[in-house]
Amino acid sequence: MKAQFLAFSVAAALLSACNQPSDTSSNATAAPASSFDAAAAEAEAASSSSAAAASAEAIARQNEAYRVAITEALRQDDVAGHTYRGATAVAAAMRQIDLSETPAEYRIAYFDHIAAWENYGKLQDEYANLSSDDSESNVVASSFLCSLLSCGATPIKDRIDLLNRLRAAMVQANNEIGTTFHAVERIAVSYDAALPSANAASS
Repeated sequence: MKAQFLAFSVAAALLSACNQPSDTSSNATAAPASSFDAAAAEAEAASSSSAAAASAEAIARQNEAYRVAITEALRQDDVAGHTYRGATAVAAAMRQIDLSETPAEYRIAYFDHIAAWENYGKLQDEYANLSSDDSESNVVASSFLCSLLSCGATPIKDRIDLLNRLRAAMVQANNEIGTTFHAVERIAVSYDAALPSANAASS
């Protein structure tokens, strides 16, 4: 009876040992999973680094294209300012400059600069017309006629007042040309574009 009990105990112990998972088996299955995770993380990091490098390279190429385009646009602007006489003619030449390859912020700033030139041109033309000999003769004639007819008008005084207002408006418009060109220059510098020579008149 005792021998049968011992045999039964040994058999039960062996059966229990067979049913329990071994630590070696667990470690063997865990190791490949850990290696796979590390490899996946390394591949993802390499992919992200490659994408970042490609993006940086594309941005650098675009900025270089902008630099070249802005430099050429400024060169043509400088030529326009030295070739044409009168603000209206200069503004018309500036309108012909190709800005399609420049960045949007530069185009906006340059169009504001052109508008400033066009406004100055209108005032300049009006002042020239009002200051012409024909205009002055007409004002004198009108003033003489009004004095004969006692019409109460003051053509000469009105003309002088208008000329003074035009002069003041032209000063303001000329300042606006400088302000808008400085905005253009700031954007150009941000793209490392070459500016016109310092002794060249800004346009």
